[in-house]
Amino acid sequence: MISLLRIFISITIPGIIAFYGYKRKKLTYGASILAFFTGFFSTMCSYLFTTIIITFFFFSVYATKLNVKIKKQTEDHYKPSGNRNYKQVLSNGGSIPPLVCLLTLKYFKNDTYYLDFNTNKISSIVISIFAGFYCSALADTLSSEIGIASKGLPRLITKPWKKVMRGTNGAVSLLGFSASLFGGFAIGMNFYIHYLLYHYGLINHQNVMYNNYKSQWPFVIICVLTGFFGSLVDSILGATLEPTLFCTVKNKIVKLRSPTTITITGLNILSNNWVNFISCTTACLFCLGLSYWVYC
Repeated sequence: MISLLRIFISITIPGIIAFYGYKRKKLTYGASILAFFTGFFSTMCSYLFTTIIITFFFFSVYATKLNVKIKKQTEDHYKPSGNRNYKQVLSNGGSIPPLVCLLTLKYFKNDTYYLDFNTNKISSIVISIFAGFYCSALADTLSSEIGIASKGLPRLITKPWKKVMRGTNGAVSLLGFSASLFGGFAIGMNFYIHYLLYHYGLINHQNVMYNNYKSQWPFVIICVLTGFFGSLVDSILGATLEPTLFCTVKNKIVKLRSPTTITITGLNILSNNWVNFISCTTACLFCLGLSYWVYC
């Protein structure tokens, strides 16, 4: 049975984050409502998921504030506040993770912070999917927001010999790759810290030091690899199936077509939101596969 305390926390913390995001113009009204329900169902499932969402939100908000001058020079659609809409929230964590939590809430062992597909199957699946999705989302966000400040011009991932202007879909740099690795690491450490608290009986009011399950630190490495993999998939899709539009009058990358825009990379097949959703979904399956291989 779900306790009243968990219900209270599930309403309060997501409510504070959603309200803060809306008031500070980090989220639109629709996005803040979706963010609240994402946080609610995730927290009802596990406090681990709450801290993962908090980590993703605040790292994303902070990264958006970086390199403002460069972004204004290269991207006509740049907004310092972020002001993400509901489609962006859906594609970056407001879809599959809370849905999985909702569908498995009845079977999920609340706050069992370890992976073992033999004795803790449902929890292990949900943790892998949830963490994997946010590893990719955070890695891609940090890669884009921080990588744009790379000293040299980035290169197109599908044509590494070709230098392209900053802000081009599919453009990659060493700085961007490093930022994506950190994104996965941040999510992985979230899990490992919770695991240590659980392992030594500091949460859940029990000491389970002597439980016979595998070491959990490899999941941090899995998260790092997942973030990097998701960022790669995002870049490849962005370079091939998402158009990058350049305005010859403004001399900037723009979002909307006009008589003064030209397509410099990509086909007009996927929007940025679809690219994010597909890359995150692929990454969470990648994470689930790796986790099963290690912890089965």
